[in-house]
Amino acid sequence: MNSEIRTINNKELLNIGLLQKLSILSIDVVIGSVFCGAFVVKFLGIEPGFSWWIVLPISVWIIYTIDHIIDGYKLKDKAHTYRHYFHFRYIKPLIYLIIIFTIINLTLVLFFLKKQIVIFGIIAASITGLYLLGVYLFRKKRSWFFQKELFVAFVYTIGIWGGPASLIDFILQPFQWVCLVVFFILVLSDLFVFSLYESETDLLDRHNTLVVNLGKKRTEKLILINIALVFFISITMIIYGQYQMVFVAAKIFMIMAFLLAVLVVFKNNLNKHYLYRYIGELIFWLPGLTLLV
Repeated sequence: MNSEIRTINNKELLNIGLLQKLSILSIDVVIGSVFCGAFVVKFLGIEPGFSWWIVLPISVWIIYTIDHIIDGYKLKDKAHTYRHYFHFRYIKPLIYLIIIFTIINLTLVLFFLKKQIVIFGIIAASITGLYLLGVYLFRKKRSWFFQKELFVAFVYTIGIWGGPASLIDFILQPFQWVCLVVFFILVLSDLFVFSLYESETDLLDRHNTLVVNLGKKRTEKLILINIALVFFISITMIIYGQYQMVFVAAKIFMIMAFLLAVLVVFKNNLNKHYLYRYIGELIFWLPGLTLLV
């Protein structure tokens, strides 16, 4: 049984380790977004400008933090996970940080970010804002429209790929579209894995996750199908690819898929000490390996 299947208190929150606190604050996600951004930029062969490298991680942190604050505010002191209780307990300083980072982002966007990325960012931010509003307004209802993993995977993928792709008018080569789709599948599968590990607390807290709607067994099968699909596409890319970056991307995707499979197969062993979270987020640091090529 999950060690967090009980409400959290202040004393427990103070006693958690530094790595877990950084994970709770989504710092590992933010670092992963920068590595993934570096992968996309190199893969597309463009340069988005220095401001994009600041706007991207700040935007990721803001979106993730607002989402956690909504969940934490809904649950208040009845939260069953450190993540949600932390965002409820420190909601005011987190909101102040969001305001400060938003001001920084707006300044960079208005004065330094390239026009194409700004236009795309406005559209993406509007979609995200509407979704977060919908999650808050309909938080007591379970609906496939607000399936959390699907939306988060979609926003994360377009957030990483959209800005750079807008600089080439979204005219991607077929193999680049394939890599975008594989990336989305990996993000979605990673989120499914987290839901699998946190199914008991998600059920108690009434989160609209895939495991809550489908059950553990079906979710496991879906994750493994996704992993098999990633391997199949990656091997096809290696066989038929004509560019070095295609080979590099395919190998990275296979390593990421393999680690996801490890998380599923050994879920009883990795459920302790927050290991699944560390591994699950570190998977998206791997695209940064392209910087070595």
